[in-house]
Amino acid sequence: MAAVQLDFVSLWRSLDLDGDGEVGLEARSVLLDGGRLLMRVLIHNTSYAFGIGIGSADATVTKDPEHDLHFLGLYHGGHSTNVCAYARRTHSCGGTGAWRASTKLAVLLDLENGTMQCYQDLQPFGKKVTIKRDKYWPMVVLWNEVDDVSIAVDYL
Repeated sequence: MAAVQLDFVSLWRSLDLDGDGEVGLEARSVLLDGGRLLMRVLIHNTSYAFGIGIGSADATVTKDPEHDLHFLGLYHGGHSTNVCAYARRTHSCGGTGAWRASTKLAVLLDLENGTMQCYQDLQPFGKKVTIKRDKYWPMVVLWNEVDDVSIAVDYL
């Protein structure tokens, strides 16, 4: 069994195939318990702080991910770029400015070995972080309604 499990819950739009006028969302879950997962991030617009990575069932998407005991991943603190895990910064570049749309960001999860490595512009950003044994899912925390990012997820 792998050191870490990643539980994907994806929402699918259900269509009104029977003509009753009901259209909704349907959740489907896929459990990954091995291999590697690459999350590539594209920033469209950010106004201040944001976090992109993984969270456990107890993670809170309505609070600053830097202080969330259940978040791991890339974190922009408004004036600094960081890697956070379990409510602490494991890597910080201080006041280096913003990640822009041209910045290539990624998070690589090795589910077999229980590690996370973040990347900035195709180079490792910080050291590998050991992931505690738990179930996780991809997590995005944005500062306000004008913030906009996209994530591509590849299972390797």
